[in-house]
Formats: sequence, structure tokens, C-alpha cells
Amino acid sequence: MLMVADAMLRGGDAMLTAADAMLTVADAMLTVADAMLTAADALLRGHRGRLPDGWGDCLNQVASWQPISLLLSTGYALVMKSSAPSADSGSSFHGQPDPTWRFAILASSYHSEITSRLAAGTRQRLLAVGVEGNQIEDLPVPGAWELPLATSWAARSGKFSAIIALGVVIKGETSHDQHINRFVSLSLGQLGIEHQMPIAFGLLTCETVSQALQRAGGKFGNKGMEAADAALAMLDLKRKI
Repeated sequence: MLMVADAMLRGGDAMLTAADAMLTVADAMLTVADAMLTAADALLRGHRGRLPDGWGDCLNQVASWQPISLLLSTGYALVMKSSAPSADSGSSFHGQPDPTWRFAILASSYHSEITSRLAAGTRQRLLAVGVEGNQIEDLPVPGAWELPLATSWAARSGKFSAIIALGVVIKGETSHDQHINRFVSLSLGQLGIEHQMPIAFGLLTCETVSQALQRAGGKFGNKGMEAADAALAMLDLKRKI
């Protein structure tokens, strides 16, 4: 029996080593893709109006992120799936959830390859600590900019005990990301005070898609799970005060 157990442990170590190597390769692929997209966009801007017929549309397609970034990020997510943090490990909430609590998960549909993982992490964490499935409602919103308004509607409905807002903003060439991030963060904080209810902040503000994926089940954990922990902790604190 001991020999079998030892062999199984060695096999498990080998599988973890292989998975780690695959993650390293996937991360490198995303880094290369980011560089390719940046170069394509620079080429398009520098040569607009002087490109042969059809080249402008081709480069526009590459610079739009969709063909390369979505493909690589989906593959990256599949590679990371087995090594993502489990829902029942590392939770900062150790109490008993109240059966009357109701949670709204507001997730941006923009960059859904990332936000879907955040939302899944949020739901997993809530279920892992004892929240029932019928206490959780998923409410998709178009993008990060719409999170404050959707959060306000959810808070005013009176249906929920806590709201978990999830989204992704990737930095571009302009300062648009700063304006969105500032508006969303200040608005969500103000709404929490206004409605006297926990509104967990799960907005990723990253420079690249790769960075966002690392925070949606990658080596930096899943920020959706952390947002769920924050909502649970605040509800627990509220009932103690």
C-alpha cells in the first residue's frame, strides 16, 4: 500500500510540474500576442492611407484584439482550469451564512472570457461556505461603465442583501481607462454608503489581457472569490453590530 501511495504522490508531482510548465508557455504566448497587437496597431496608424487594398482591413482586424486575444485567452483559461484555486480553500469567511441573505452578481459582458471566470469564482465561493443556489442571482450588464447604474437598480429593488460587481478594464492608448475606473470605483463606494449595504468591488484594472487572466483564476487567484469573501464578511459584521 505504501509503495502504491508513494507512486501516486510521485505521479501527482509530475502532473503539477507539467501543468506549471504549460502555464508558463501560455503566459509567454499571451505576452507575444500583446506585442504583436501593439506592433500591428502602430503599423496601422503609421501607414494609414498608404497601404495596399485590403491591408488596412486586415490590420484593423488584428488590432481589434478579437481573433488573437480571444483565442489565446480561451486556451489559456482551459490550461489554467485544473490549477485554479478551489472554492473551499482560503476563504476569509468562517461564519454561518444567514438563509435570508440574497446576493446579486453583476458581471460585465465585455471581456466575457475573463468576467465569466470571475463570476464563476464568486458563485463557487458563496456555495462553498453554505449559501444556497436560490440565494444567488446573476445579472449581466453590458460593460464596466454600466455597473454603477445596474448596482443602483439592484440596491433599490430591495431584493438583495449584498451586491458583487465584476468587470474588466484594459488600459489602451488613451486615458479612457482612468476615467472609467475612477467613475466606477467612486460610484460603487457611494452607493454602498447610500443604501447601507455591502457592495463588493470586483473590477479588474489591468494593462493587458494576460494580467487580467492571471487574476481570474491564474497565479494571482480569482478576484471574484475575493469579492465574495468581502461581501460575506461585511454581512457578518453588520449582523454583529
